[in-house]
Amino acid sequence: MAGRGARNEASERVPLVNDDDDGDVGQPCRECPPEDQESIASTVSEVVESVGMGRFQVALFCAMGLSWMAESAKFGAVALVAPMVACEWNLPAVQESMLTSFAFIGAAIGCYAFGMVADVLGRKSTYWCVSLLGVIGSLGAAGSPTTEWLGFCFFLLGLVVGGINVGPVYLIEYMPIAQRGRWGAFLAMPWALGMVGGAGIAWFAVPWAGWRAYLAMLNIPYVGVFALLPFFPESAHFLVVAGKPLKAMAALKRMAKINRVKLGSTVVLLAEEGGESTDDASLCLLVKQGLGGLARLLSRTLWWTTLTSVSMAVAEIFTYNSLLLLNTQIHAEAVGTCESRHFRLSEQAYVDMMIVSSADVIGNLLGIAMIEWIGRKWSLTTQFIGSAVALVPLLIAPHIEPTVFLFMSRAVVLASYSILVVYIPELYSTGVRTQALGLAVLMGSVASLLTPFVAQGLLQQHGLRSALGVICTVLVAGGVSALCSPRETIGEALQDATESRRKLSWSPIQD
Repeated sequence: MAGRGARNEASERVPLVNDDDDGDVGQPCRECPPEDQESIASTVSEVVESVGMGRFQVALFCAMGLSWMAESAKFGAVALVAPMVACEWNLPAVQESMLTSFAFIGAAIGCYAFGMVADVLGRKSTYWCVSLLGVIGSLGAAGSPTTEWLGFCFFLLGLVVGGINVGPVYLIEYMPIAQRGRWGAFLAMPWALGMVGGAGIAWFAVPWAGWRAYLAMLNIPYVGVFALLPFFPESAHFLVVAGKPLKAMAALKRMAKINRVKLGSTVVLLAEEGGESTDDASLCLLVKQGLGGLARLLSRTLWWTTLTSVSMAVAEIFTYNSLLLLNTQIHAEAVGTCESRHFRLSEQAYVDMMIVSSADVIGNLLGIAMIEWIGRKWSLTTQFIGSAVALVPLLIAPHIEPTVFLFMSRAVVLASYSILVVYIPELYSTGVRTQALGLAVLMGSVASLLTPFVAQGLLQQHGLRSALGVICTVLVAGGVSALCSPRETIGEALQDATESRRKLSWSPIQD
């Protein structure tokens, strides 16, 4: 690198992979070019681009999608199970609201905590923890003997809903630029299918086996998750920034092998200055690097990006959760009955919930269509405003049938989430990428702590118009934030570092 001393320049050359037939990956390479030989520098993004889209990315999408499908069904189940438990255990309305609040508190903590862990320990290992915790939480809730235990398990489910946001980052870090937007947005489709499927499973399971069996059945998609995850390497972007170029190159080589693509004879990776090994998983390291990442997010160069990202996430998550809970409350109150401590929903109630939940499918298709057409910023702006416009008829005439308008608003706001999980990580470098998304979702989840009091409290005490007035105000604020976002990221490569000084590492690859 120009401007550095000869000693530093030589010390930064790190042989990555020895792929001789009689050698082991990671051993010192016997075919390293001489120091004066010029090498072409490539980033991880450029290597991913040269390999292209293939079976590796599709399989990784399936693994992430199955967990998203399971957790969306569980998050919808929290709103559905709460009135059932309140009826069966004779709980007051305040305790019913607190049960759903536990899930939102867990989501608020989980999104940032797991985002911080993923930036320190890696995407894959973090996703393993999230997936295991998801199964434990729902099985624990299914066997809950007391309200306190159920609240704790709902808290665990919330942690997992926050933690699965590591998935989009893991996915897009292996996606070529041309496919990154659409496939990242497409990850919201399993979430949408999980909502519809969860309502369908409830229709079948709750009348027959009760809410406990219903919660346990929602773990079925994790069979596929645990079968697929062992086949994927850690994110190469993360490994390079963490100072592990040997493992990064092995990960890229594995991706290329699965996609049946041969890499060139020489690949040179650029790693962030000061990358550290993450073998030390101590709490002190997590806290130290987590605080360092937060300081970077709030630094002079990133504070405006962080502010607009957080504002958009607050608007989307608060609105989506409010509409989710509002839809469940409207139909539960209209056709739900509590007799002899047994809560019953009519078949029409389940049908209506499935219809409104299917809005997520349409919203995801809208996000996929718009993200590469008009870009991230304008897509988000139009979607926030469009979601508010869809609720205006209910503000004018709150006594009309709300299903269609809730359907339209929910579809449009879900489209914005499918774009946000791509756009926010694209705005940041690898070292703080998941933490940035986690911080945005954290603040959205904190705001969502108010959704039970908006969708349940305001609805019961002041009617539908007051609840929708709050939601529309938040949506307009989200649209303004999207319009003020610092830059458009369509067509940009993911950045491994924001600093100007980087380490140079190289590896010969022979396939």
